Amino acid sequence: MTMFAIAWFDFSRRLRMVSTYVYFVLYAALAGIWMAAAGGAFSGAMVSFGGEKILINGTYALAIGITVLGFTGVMVMGSVAGRAVQQDFEYGTYHFFYSAPIAKRDYFFGRLI
Repeated sequence: MTMFAIAWFDFSRRLRMVSTYVYFVLYAALAGIWMAAAGGAFSGAMVSFGGEKILINGTYALAIGITVLGFTGVMVMGSVAGRAVQQDFEYGTYHFFYSAPIAKRDYFFGRLI
């Protein structure tokens, strides 16, 4: 239960940050451009690599898409989780989190959720 209280606290704070909306718009634009390119909206744009016809929901195209979005997602997750821990020290709340009877697992996953 503590994990969800920490997650809710972070979620409500995250909604007040500009970076949340920047990440959302960035990924929405990336997804829209990627699907438009896959549908042929841009002449000469290739979503998949190779000369033959590859479907956008094919295994090769999905592997490329998941890899690219995964690598960019790791950077975003690092900035979000890093900011959550950094704000504990910035606002002086780390004393409460580290002295309260909260399990490491609850703190970590509550911040990550």
